[in-house]
Amino acid sequence: LLVFLNNTGDVYQTDLYVEAINHLEAATGIKYGEDEKKTRAMRIVADHIRTSVMLIGDRNGIVPSNVGPGYVLRRLVRRAIRYAMKLELPENSLATLAEILINEYNDVYEEFAENKNKIIEELALEEKRFSRTLRQGEKEFDKLVSKGISKIDGESAFHLYDTYGYPLELTVEMAKEKGIEVDEEGFIYLVDRKKDVV
Repeated sequence: LLVFLNNTGDVYQTDLYVEAINHLEAATGIKYGEDEKKTRAMRIVADHIRTSVMLIGDRNGIVPSNVGPGYVLRRLVRRAIRYAMKLELPENSLATLAEILINEYNDVYEEFAENKNKIIEELALEEKRFSRTLRQGEKEFDKLVSKGISKIDGESAFHLYDTYGYPLELTVEMAKEKGIEVDEEGFIYLVDRKKDVV
């Protein structure tokens, strides 16, 4: 409906996302819509940070963690970080983008203004935490796939998770981009076994 009302033909060019996309264009020098992969990356960053702002800024706001809704939020933020790095966005860009979204929505959601510092701090902290491990983990991932494998075994997927904080979904997504499968059952078995030991 909004696509129709805004006469855009693309949800990411509607009022919901246009400020975020404009910011990403300015920060990267990349024109939205000109390159399929980069356009997809812009969409993921804009969408995931917008959702993260909503989740952290809500009255019952949550923060990134390893359990429950906090884990869902962490996965969203970490996926946004990965695609922000693909766009070569400067450090702390997600917090800057969040501030743009907060300012855009704070007339409608008063709690965003109240929780502005919390939202920005949580995103900046998660970006700082994960950016370093993401770079290290990507090197490890690249080593794995450079061996010409057709499937990442459960143990290697678990190593990426346990050592670098890679959620299984991120390993699966990266592997899919390379045309490689992941032994998800083997990964789940090792996660369960670790829980039993702990």
